[in-house]
Amino acid sequence: MRHSVKPQLASGERAGHPSQVKLGRFLAHVDAIAGPVLAGVSGRVAAELIVGFSDGVSLTARGHALGEYLFPVAQRLGPQRVAAVFGRKICGPSSLAVGPARPGRRAVLGPDGWAL
Repeated sequence: MRHSVKPQLASGERAGHPSQVKLGRFLAHVDAIAGPVLAGVSGRVAAELIVGFSDGVSLTARGHALGEYLFPVAQRLGPQRVAAVFGRKICGPSSLAVGPARPGRRAVLGPDGWAL
């Protein structure tokens, strides 16, 4: 199930800094979404975070690195529980989905690094 969220970037600021406060609120929302899934799944989980921006905002602008949004989510879910974290940026609403990881066929990488 997909839930509406307002993603926040990872923050290296001191505790109490506005960016840390926003990140803390976001991660509390992640806990609320993921908690029931983590409690009901004995294995690993996968998550998808869609980071939405307003129309006209550049999805490739500096300061909006996708990894900086995904890292706090993966940390919060617990590296030992996370099989995969997917993310993308769009012009539109943000959302988060968490569910049991389902093993599939492994991608074989070609010499250029792309999946075959």
